[in-house]
Amino acid sequence: MDSTVSGFAPRASRFFILLAIFIIQAAAQSPPGAPIITAPQTIKRNDQITLTCTVKGGSPPPSVKWLRDDIVIDETFTTTQSSDGPIVVNTYSFVADDEEHLEVFECQSDNGVLQNPLSRTIFVEVWSKYAVKHLTCVNMSTLDLFFYYKSQCKITQ
Repeated sequence: MDSTVSGFAPRASRFFILLAIFIIQAAAQSPPGAPIITAPQTIKRNDQITLTCTVKGGSPPPSVKWLRDDIVIDETFTTTQSSDGPIVVNTYSFVADDEEHLEVFECQSDNGVLQNPLSRTIFVEVWSKYAVKHLTCVNMSTLDLFFYYKSQCKITQ
């Protein structure tokens, strides 16, 4: 019986040591904060646009990437250390054109702690120089009983 107890003790000790190592490693890992996107309020055709995604915290520091239509378009990021943990930034730049009009850009951050990456999206609306700001119609008159109208309209920007 003594040999069983002494044989059991080393196995139990190894188990508790491995469990303690796992707990320490798990405690050292933490998920990153939610991505924060900064972008211009108004985007006009042919403007140089920079979308910035910033993620604070996380252990290990997260990777940060931009996606468009579920396709990765930029995986480059910089990491700086602050008193609150890492700050990871990915900037994506492009010249605004019709291809970006009504597109959704997604920023994802992941450090392997959570089951899925954290993400935030931004909807891009590109204004052209022909965007209608004001429509003025004059000389409106009824042509028949079905309320068809004849008018002259002027578009101003």
